[in-house]
Amino acid sequence: MRKLVIGLIGLSILTLPAQAQQRGKDPTPAEIQKQRDAAELDRKYKAALEQTKSDAAATPRKDPWADVRGTSNGKP
Repeated sequence: MRKLVIGLIGLSILTLPAQAQQRGKDPTPAEIQKQRDAAELDRKYKAALEQTKSDAAATPRKDPWADVRGTSNGKP
């Protein structure tokens, strides 16, 4: 029991510096602006993907090998 209490106290002493570094860390205005820019860029990217999907659905697919294959299916 005594070893357990001493171990827990030692562990808590070792974690105090890491806990102190995390406390009170507010984002700077530059970090806030970066987050806003990243969110805006992500929104534009998703909108572009949706536009591409709708354009692809509207146009029929073209077979690039149609001229090479010919019109027959190859069976006699």
